Amino acid sequence: MQAGDAYSSWAPGLTLISGVRFFSYGGGVSGYLFKKSHPDPPSWPVTAYIKFDPPFEKTPAITTGMTLLDTDKSTNTRATINTNNITRHGFELILTKTFVTLQWGLRASWMACPAR
Repeated sequence: MQAGDAYSSWAPGLTLISGVRFFSYGGGVSGYLFKKSHPDPPSWPVTAYIKFDPPFEKTPAITTGMTLLDTDKSTNTRATINTNNITRHGFELILTKTFVTLQWGLRASWMACPAR
């Protein structure tokens, strides 16, 4: 999947596939992964493979951030965002909850920047 290879009716240049959005700019790429469900909490973990098309020349630096966390007040809040298998072609982004957290939703933003 690449930025700009599909268009939504509300924002040209934006791709939405299974809760993953991509933005392309100045050699870098960013987007987010989103999982939410109510009244039944979604199953965790959620793993998405983010493919760079075209691939970077070298393995990029990846940064992630949590932009939404929706949990139940009756349990402790424990959530993680991880990356695995980072290559110049893509990476895995993993969203999960831990222990007994009752988690309704989690959104993680990510950005891939060219290596220097």
